Amino acid sequence: VGAVPVVEDAVAQLANNEGANAIAWAGLAPSCLLVGTAFRWLRMYDLRGGDGSPVLSCHAHAKTVCGVACDPFNPYRVVTHSDEAGGVVKGWDVRAVRDNAPLFVISTTGKGGVLQVGWCPTRSGLLSTVVDGSSSVHLWEVDHAMARFAEGLPTGTLPASGSSAGVAMPSAGTPSH
Repeated sequence: VGAVPVVEDAVAQLANNEGANAIAWAGLAPSCLLVGTAFRWLRMYDLRGGDGSPVLSCHAHAKTVCGVACDPFNPYRVVTHSDEAGGVVKGWDVRAVRDNAPLFVISTTGKGGVLQVGWCPTRSGLLSTVVDGSSSVHLWEVDHAMARFAEGLPTGTLPASGSSAGVAMPSAGTPSH
């Protein structure tokens, strides 16, 4: 196998004296990076300039933010997850993140924290989760649950189209912080 180039120098460093645990490029602007921190924050940095300070910040979870994922169909929507017991996933609109009020909250049924989340790249609003201690991958129809909530209907458990398994809908009520 021949020699390969080695990239040695970072072009920038972004930090607020806290550990960065998760990153994702923001869908709304290719120059923005979302960072989940060890101190429970979701921060967004704009790499086009400035002093390296975050342009947006919100207290996202009660424990470390372990993951950030951007919705491929909605550039303003991201989800975060933590290693909190009970497996909490929160959805955010980055245009309103300063309010520290998530768009939705998914309380998974696992005993441990959420290990990973992922948006489906081909089906709008479909989110997958893997929870520590669970033998299953769970699928959540976020858009459907949010629409039902907006109409004042229960979000309950509904079958996923094309699936024989039930998909638990997140509670879209006023989340507790």
